[in-house]
Amino acid sequence: MVAAPIFGLVFVLAFDRGLIARALHAPWLMKLGEWSFAIYMVHYIVMGPLPALGLLETPWLACMVGLGSSIVAGGLAWRFVERPLGEAMRRRTLSALDQGRGRPPGRD
Repeated sequence: MVAAPIFGLVFVLAFDRGLIARALHAPWLMKLGEWSFAIYMVHYIVMGPLPALGLLETPWLACMVGLGSSIVAGGLAWRFVERPLGEAMRRRTLSALDQGRGRPPGRD
């Protein structure tokens, strides 16, 4: 039951045209995609305190608070952890590659 719609979705989105493809290019969705790994990494930590706050008595409120908090914390983690570390790793890797080729770092 799941395979057929997924197979169809490949053809709907493959050519990057149409209403769905345009909707998926919304700037806020693109930013959410950039943050997605960071959101995944922090969501469990963010969702942990929800029972202590008494939010599980109203599931829709717990869902909204948890989702919103996860997105905010993920955005901050992306900005202050994931992105700086990614750039540092990229610089270090490029430097090691340059040194391996016998060229001074930073020269093309």
